[in-house]
Amino acid sequence: MNNRQALQVELEKLLGSSNVFDHSTMSTEMQYPAIVYQRHGVNRTFANNTVYGQSYLYEITVIHRDLDNEIVEKMLHMPSFTFDRQYITNDLIYDVFILKYEIGGKQLWQN
Repeated sequence: MNNRQALQVELEKLLGSSNVFDHSTMSTEMQYPAIVYQRHGVNRTFANNTVYGQSYLYEITVIHRDLDNEIVEKMLHMPSFTFDRQYITNDLIYDVFILKYEIGGKQLWQN
């Protein structure tokens, strides 16, 4: 399983449903709450002029209708997620996080 697939599985566990979409495969008929993610960047660590470690940064958007969404609350307490912004469009709330996801994968709720 590659890193994107592993991330997909972890986000589905977090959400408790399969309403998790890579930005490029978004469904126009989503059911909410849902999570949409896309790669945001790559962090690389160098040692001795070579890449020593690497992690991906993902933009994770939770789309929902509940101001007190429990998924958002869980993510706010996880050290891997950094809250970026919130906005409301068409009666839907979008909470955007940046996730640092290690290459080789560890579960999102681990430190």
